Amino acid sequence: MRRLLLLTVALSLGVDARALADEPPPGRWFVHASVGFNVYTHLAASGTQPAADITPSDKAMTFEQVGVGYWVVPWARLQLAAMFGETLTGLKPGASSFTLAAIIPCVVLTSHGFFAGAGPMIAPRAFGTWDDHFGLFLVAGYALALGHGVSLALAVQAPVMFVQRESFAITPALVLGYRF
Repeated sequence: MRRLLLLTVALSLGVDARALADEPPPGRWFVHASVGFNVYTHLAASGTQPAADITPSDKAMTFEQVGVGYWVVPWARLQLAAMFGETLTGLKPGASSFTLAAIIPCVVLTSHGFFAGAGPMIAPRAFGTWDDHFGLFLVAGYALALGHGVSLALAVQAPVMFVQRESFAITPALVLGYRF
């Protein structure tokens, strides 16, 4: 089944499928870029602000990530990513749409296309404010090797914030990766 899927993707991208089978193993370095759309966020009560559950019907939010990683062993890599968030709808008048800037160092475990990772999320900007925000970033997904070190993955990102305001979010993301 995987070979058939790989052949279908190769043909649709105009890549010679025979070259995919003969390519040398990729190197240890990895770069990626992703875009995600938030489907759910829970905000705990904080000070005068009540608890809230946010869905796309309340606020449409996107999250972009760029990062680099290094495979330490064939089944694990260390990764460093920068994540940016934008709120597209549901903002108060005059509020900035730039709502998140974070650095995420993490460990990612991999096995036959599946991956799962976790690491601290250090966010100088979160919830639309500049402050000392901190949390835990969790991710899991499946990557399909397209050949020549290129992969396409579907991931579910789940950041949990602890400092300034507690929150939990679920964000499906599409990830384009390149291993060299």
